[in-house]
Amino acid sequence: MDLDRSLNRESGFTYPSIDPSTQIRLLRPSPNSTPEHLQFNFEIVPLEKLSDTRYKALSYTWGRISTAADLHTVQINNQPFLIRPNLFDFLTTPPGSFDDSEELISLDDDGDKPLLFIDALCINQFNTTERQAQVQLMTHIYRRASAVIAWLGLPPPSQRSNIFALAAAPTLSASTSWTPSQASAHRYLSFHPYWSRVWVLQELLLASRVTIRCGTSAFPLRLFATPGTNQHLLPLHRQSPAERATTHRLRALLRPAPSTHDPLHEGTTVLPLDQMLSVLKDTSYTPFQIEEYQSQIPDDLHEVLTKYGHLECSDTRDKLYGFLGLLNERTRSQIRADYERGVGFAFYQALRVGLMELAREVVADLAGREHEHEYPGYGRGVDRGWVERFYQTAKGVFGMEEKEGREVLERVVRELRIGEWLGEVEFAVLAQQDGGWRVGGIVTLEEFQRVKKGEEGMEKGQGRWLERLHSRQLSAAKKVGLGFGRARVRLLRV
Repeated sequence: MDLDRSLNRESGFTYPSIDPSTQIRLLRPSPNSTPEHLQFNFEIVPLEKLSDTRYKALSYTWGRISTAADLHTVQINNQPFLIRPNLFDFLTTPPGSFDDSEELISLDDDGDKPLLFIDALCINQFNTTERQAQVQLMTHIYRRASAVIAWLGLPPPSQRSNIFALAAAPTLSASTSWTPSQASAHRYLSFHPYWSRVWVLQELLLASRVTIRCGTSAFPLRLFATPGTNQHLLPLHRQSPAERATTHRLRALLRPAPSTHDPLHEGTTVLPLDQMLSVLKDTSYTPFQIEEYQSQIPDDLHEVLTKYGHLECSDTRDKLYGFLGLLNERTRSQIRADYERGVGFAFYQALRVGLMELAREVVADLAGREHEHEYPGYGRGVDRGWVERFYQTAKGVFGMEEKEGREVLERVVRELRIGEWLGEVEFAVLAQQDGGWRVGGIVTLEEFQRVKKGEEGMEKGQGRWLERLHSRQLSAAKKVGLGFGRARVRLLRV
């Protein structure tokens, strides 16, 4: 157990009870709270009330500690609670005047300080059952927050003036006018360790609005994710961890900029993309502005693991559980965040779900040939190496040994009956006899692929395709949960 968690448990800190599957805790700064004496109170909010609750969620890295001397004490519900330095720095560093998260320390419309969600404080880290349940709620928590603040910590002395200069740039997206100092700050922020953490990804991508904060300086998310307006930085930007994390879901809208001088600017202008980008580069006269938004289209697990499996986390199981918020409901419902079971169980779930997703893509590829007039190589484009490739990816992500990994793979292949539905076992050939149909023979997939309509001794019109599966393939398809009803079985008239 981490030192701070252990010490907080030993001190007898008590959380107010919640139903972790339907409620969350939020933090309200006490009216008497000061940077020298931070004080908070918990407020319990039902999940269905989150959309009507004004709160901000923090995205940050916990950081490492060596001794108890590294920890700081705050008061929560009149009880002492130890927190790590990075979180303490956030809570004690006031936002700058240009930071749209400034209201964190000012009063809201009701005269109260606003609510915060901070996972290290709001989730009972002593209770495994609660942690598992709350992990499943991250989609709701970060998507419904009024804003997410991405905290990159305090800047090192060598970068302070550079970061101040970048934040003060008149037009942050006009990078062609950046000074060397501003470009240095951008590089520092883009390669900050913050972007290398697993949990950061879904916290950023689920947010409706994000502010990147480093010390007292704040920046829009698009500063790290719109290479179209930072063309001279493009080679560097493609390698930036910040760009890889933010552009996965970030989309941009090009809207006319408000103008009091020319009412035509209030209308809609349609131009080719290259002309739009050219107009945006003209800082002396820019009638357009970029508005970014986060796409809500969910991801497939196999794509997320392949692209982001290298990200870091203190618990390897979070290489699965930390991505749940990015997945669609059907996929997420098949995964159980279980911190009482080892990494092998997380690997098993990831492998099973990922292969099921890939199987659907293979089926779609086969079904795409449905309207072809000839089937000289039905399934010819299917590369069965996808099973092995994803296994190797998942094995590397979870650090599994080959022997144990192979055992899990064999179990998953058996459970999904991949060999059968893909045709690696056999196809049934039906034959017509006495006005009815019977099984005329069994052929392998390779033999089946060599069959052409009208070939192999049949005269024209004596053979046709049957738009249904043999019962063995149909049964396997239902087991996998696929709509695999388009495969064709050869009918031979006898």
